[in-house]
Amino acid sequence: MLVQVVMPWNPCNVVLVALSPGMTTVPFSFFASSGKYFDHTYGIVVGRSRSLDGIFRDKKGKKMSVGHASSILQSSSKDKFFGPGHNGEIITDSKGQDYILYHCHNCVDGKDMGRHTLLQRIYWDKKGWPYFETGKPLIIEQMPNTGLK
Repeated sequence: MLVQVVMPWNPCNVVLVALSPGMTTVPFSFFASSGKYFDHTYGIVVGRSRSLDGIFRDKKGKKMSVGHASSILQSSSKDKFFGPGHNGEIITDSKGQDYILYHCHNCVDGKDMGRHTLLQRIYWDKKGWPYFETGKPLIIEQMPNTGLK
């Protein structure tokens, strides 16, 4: 189940909250962006809660509302694609594999060529925490199996 909610501590930012796959009740995962959007410090973070209205916490149990979160997708200053964030919808293909849309800056010869939309597979560990296989933006990723021909 996916819903978009406005968090009370940040009413200007609509965020994506997902019920972890295979779980019928809790926890809910709160995906957000953190860092400076125009450089490699920007990335996707996550926290979880037992209710939609929070309190969302990182893997160490610290509150997201005071600046804590678990980083799941980051880049470095040497990466061609950097600053992943503004994540959007999580899409589940016909095989039950989840993918997430997000944007990234593209760097060519040291010059920022603008932001591009990327689609990357997202995984869930045994405890329901989301993660990316490499923890970095991928330039080439498998296409979701939409079942369309």
